[in-house]
Amino acid sequence: MCTGGCLHQAIELMGVDRIMFSADDPFVPLPPGGARRFITEAPLTEAEKAKIAHGNRERLIARR
Repeated sequence: MCTGGCLHQAIELMGVDRIMFSADDPFVPLPPGGARRFITEAPLTEAEKAKIAHGNRERLIARR
């Protein structure tokens, strides 16, 4: 499972504009709402959370 430290490393390495959130890992059971809680509780600005949660995907889809 991704942790806050891993998320910050990925943002530092690639930038927030190149990160998309996914919760399809079948190997780590999450409690109900765990995936959403990971993003909502991440120590990021609301703009960064929006980009990771949906904005970056929307931007990529709009390019097609």
